[in-house]
Amino acid sequence: MNYTLEKATADSLNAADAAANKKPKIVNGTLKLKVPSIKQTDKRWKNKEFVAGAYPKCTIEDYGCLMTSVTAVMSYYDNTVYRPDT
Repeated sequence: MNYTLEKATADSLNAADAAANKKPKIVNGTLKLKVPSIKQTDKRWKNKEFVAGAYPKCTIEDYGCLMTSVTAVMSYYDNTVYRPDT
């Protein structure tokens, strides 16, 4: 599967949201999306290691910024609540 990265514009984001049955809001020129708040410091997964045996420990709290960000975006577009520790 190939992916192409393109610069996001308000029109492309609105089209993507419409396709996903989302209703984005533009407030004072800023696009507002209802992306779930998934934080790397959440007590349910902050101490989960994702590189087993690493020293120092690689926990989601310390190094999971990208992981939790991607999880939030996936949850938004799939209408499913994902967790970064699964």
